[in-house]
Amino acid sequence: NKRASFIDNVPFRNRYGSEGMLFELKGPAASPYQFYISDSLREHFFRGSIYFNTETKVDSLKPMLEFIKQDLDSILLTFQWIE
Repeated sequence: NKRASFIDNVPFRNRYGSEGMLFELKGPAASPYQFYISDSLREHFFRGSIYFNTETKVDSLKPMLEFIKQDLDSILLTFQWIE
C-alpha cells in the first residue's frame, strides 16, 4: 500500500477567533489536505478533506494542488461561525 511519506501539521488561528489544524500529506496520498476548525469555546467543530477520484500522481496534480491550497488557506482564515 502506498502511503504518505510525510505529514505536516500546521496550526492556525483566524481573525474571528476560530482555531484549528491543517494537515498537508506529502507523497502518494489519496487526500493531500485535511483540516479541522473549531470555535474559541470549542462548542462547534468542522472537519474537511480533499480527495481526488484518480490515481495519485503528485507531479501531474501539483499545479492543481497549489491552487487548491491557496483557496483552502483563504477559506480557513476567513471562516466565521454564524449563530
